[in-house]
Amino acid sequence: MTAAAAYIAASAHLRAGLLGYIGRAFMLRAAWNRPDAAWFASTVAPTIIGSQQYMAALTDRYIAASLAEQTGRVVDPVGIELPEDLRGVPTRDVYERPYVQLWTGLGKGKPFDRALSEAAMRAAVLADTDLQMARMRASQMAMGGQSGAAGWKRVPTGPRNCLLCLVASTQRYRRQDLAAIHPQCHCIVEPIPGTRDPGQIIDPVLLERVHRAVEEAGLQADRGGRTPDYRQLIVTNEHGEIGPVLSRRGQTFTGPDDLNGGTTAP
Repeated sequence: MTAAAAYIAASAHLRAGLLGYIGRAFMLRAAWNRPDAAWFASTVAPTIIGSQQYMAALTDRYIAASLAEQTGRVVDPVGIELPEDLRGVPTRDVYERPYVQLWTGLGKGKPFDRALSEAAMRAAVLADTDLQMARMRASQMAMGGQSGAAGWKRVPTGPRNCLLCLVASTQRYRRQDLAAIHPQCHCIVEPIPGTRDPGQIIDPVLLERVHRAVEEAGLQADRGGRTPDYRQLIVTNEHGEIGPVLSRRGQTFTGPDDLNGGTTAP
């Protein structure tokens, strides 16, 4: 099994276990009041933080193993420890948001079952995004401590991958440019072998397929310019907590002052 395949499998196992735990914990007490919200947040926060640290360790070992595969030399992990509150706000505060969303939905007249389902999904998306955020932050840190690659590439791994990730996967990146994510993104990074810069576009065939798909969707594909990157379609926004986020131009994200109103941001 390749380093990438082993890493993808281990990450998927971690994600499935965490999301299952979050789902069970969210439904456990069923009073849906403020004491329940506080209990849920304080109960799951240590598990979220621990899962992020484990993802960071998996990522560090994977980057080293992937470089070793490609270079034939011994490559050691650099050693990574992420900060506990990776979003920049207390993890407990983050995991009260599904309850706020439930209360907000009910206040807007949504049926209870629908509001509850949306709140449960919010909890799952938060946990999923927190794992991916740990993965990409750890990837940056691991890449920053390693040498021997001509560049780095994004590799979509989900069963269904969005257009944004597909475009990103056709480009060569430097270490500092590769941390952008979006909610429910499962991309990994891989080193580009060799020492010679392969240029900005590393998969022109896939990029052309994406261009055609954009045109078939009734949008304007941009084949002009030195590095086709859909500047009017795809940008990197700075999310208030999770850092660079791949998105369409015009999409907005919450900042630290917007997080107490039951929004649906990750």
